Amino acid sequence: SRMVGDVDTCLHCFRFRLSQKIPARPQRKKSKTAALEDSARHLIGSHSVPIDGEGDFAVDMVEVLSSLPRKSLFRTKGRRPPQENELQPNDNVVVRFQGRETLGTILKIENAMHAAYLCYDEYPPIYNEYQPYEKLRISVGGEQSSVEVSPDDVKMGAKVLNRWGEAGEVYRALVERITCQDFFYVRLRLSSSYHLDRWLPFDTITSWANLEANTEDIA
Repeated sequence: SRMVGDVDTCLHCFRFRLSQKIPARPQRKKSKTAALEDSARHLIGSHSVPIDGEGDFAVDMVEVLSSLPRKSLFRTKGRRPPQENELQPNDNVVVRFQGRETLGTILKIENAMHAAYLCYDEYPPIYNEYQPYEKLRISVGGEQSSVEVSPDDVKMGAKVLNRWGEAGEVYRALVERITCQDFFYVRLRLSSSYHLDRWLPFDTITSWANLEANTEDIA
């Protein structure tokens, strides 16, 4: 990355070589994958995993997903599944995510939330997610200029913009479906050292979680 930065600096200086003052070089736009890694680093903190001895945290989301079991070891045996009105923030549950099951902790609950299921341009399905209408925007002359989207304009097949990651980078997405129901903001444990926060409907919560399960099996 340092070499890329040096090349960018050289090209920038050459471009403005005849100017009296060289303007500041714009930073490269961070990819959604990089934004996701930044989010993961923030959540994991000191438990980040060094890669190639350089201390950078990187994660292959597809590989992480494929490592999840079809049926979680955290399922509570002999106890009926939770009812929607029983769930509260801080409850630990088993969640179905992308055809797999993983441990999750409910962070907050939003009743009757209008939400769109988004598919991001040029990104694999693991990035698909529900987002509330109020986070969505539409472009008016490019990604750098956008306005809030009217709820009436959030329809299947609509193209919208959504800010993602701590830096608030803008990404194009397709609305695959829309819904209005109770949603649970859940912190998903995708591995022993990686978490992801997502809005999820009740029908993705399959069981109460048994935190005394053998965690070595999911490390």
